[in-house]
Amino acid sequence: MKELSLKRLQLALLFNSISIISYQIVLIQILSFVQWYHFAYMIISIAMLGFGTAGTGFFFF
Repeated sequence: MKELSLKRLQLALLFNSISIISYQIVLIQILSFVQWYHFAYMIISIAMLGFGTAGTGFFFF
């Protein structure tokens, strides 16, 4: 039972990560079309930096 629960958790994490990255790619395309392109890449880069910082913080603490 515990192994099955771990597999489900890993699968849920995989789908969540894929959906977040896909959403960010779509946002880059929309913001590049609507606004100036360099603002879109800056906003998404800062958001991904925040995800990385949060993941590092959760890992160490």
